[in-house]
Amino acid sequence: LCIINNCIGPVRPLVQVHFDNPVGRLVFYNLLAIVLLYWVWRKARAGILRALGLRAMRHFLDGMHRMILGKWGAAIRCFEKVYRSSRWIRLEDAVPEHPDIAVDAQLKIAACELELGRPNDAKAWLLRIRPSEILTPHVRRGWAELRALSYESSDELETETVLKELEK
Repeated sequence: LCIINNCIGPVRPLVQVHFDNPVGRLVFYNLLAIVLLYWVWRKARAGILRALGLRAMRHFLDGMHRMILGKWGAAIRCFEKVYRSSRWIRLEDAVPEHPDIAVDAQLKIAACELELGRPNDAKAWLLRIRPSEILTPHVRRGWAELRALSYESSDELETETVLKELEK
C-alpha cells in the first residue's frame, strides 16, 4: 500500500476530491489494478506463448521419433496434439525456428495414415491444408508428394481424377 501511495503522490492533488470518499478510492484503486494487470499480462504473454510453442515442438519431435520407430498410431496422437495447439495459438510466432510446424504436423499425420493403409483419412488431412499456409519450399514439396501418393493409393477415385492430381 505504501508503494501505491508513493506512486500516486504526484497525482494526488488532481484526484484529491475523489479520494475524500470511499467510492472514489475504490474506483481509483480498481482502475490502477486493472492497468497493472494488463501491463503484466502484456509482458508475460510472450513467455507464455513461447512455452506453449515449445510444448508443441516437443510433441512434434516425439511424433517424429515414433514415426522412426514405426509406431504410426502413437505418432498420429502426438501430431494431433500439435494440430490442436495450432488452433489455440499461432505456432508460427511461438516457434519461429519452424514456422510451418502446424502444417508439417498435418502432413506427418497424412503420411502415417498412408502407412496404416487409410488413404481416405490421409486425403482428409491433406485437404485441410491451404497452399497459402505453407511457407517453406520443403514443406510444399512434401505436401505435393503426399497428395499425389494419397490420390494414387485411393480405391474410390476414378483414373481421370488421379491422373489430374498427379499432373498437378
